[in-house]
Amino acid sequence: MIYLLHHDPELYPEPTRFDPERFGEEASAKRPPFSYMPFSAGSRNCIGQRYAMLEVKTVLVKLLANYQLLPCEASNQLRLKADMTLKPVNDVDSTDPWQDVA
Repeated sequence: MIYLLHHDPELYPEPTRFDPERFGEEASAKRPPFSYMPFSAGSRNCIGQRYAMLEVKTVLVKLLANYQLLPCEASNQLRLKADMTLKPVNDVDSTDPWQDVA
């Protein structure tokens, strides 16, 4: 299962910690090929991979340009259930309203 691969502590020390550096060129070169497969790999690779990555970047830029994203004071730790897809076990508690930056 891809979720288990991406959370393997031998490949990704402290897998639940936010660490963008683990995907840098130097760190990626130290890992075996196909140890990170968000869209599968090889001949059966997702045909929408490039579109999905472009869409994620576009949405992220729009969000960061228009909103200030801060952690919610009342938020619970998000717990996930690994099934065919990842599903939240609990609701994310957010009592803080969205606020425009501009």
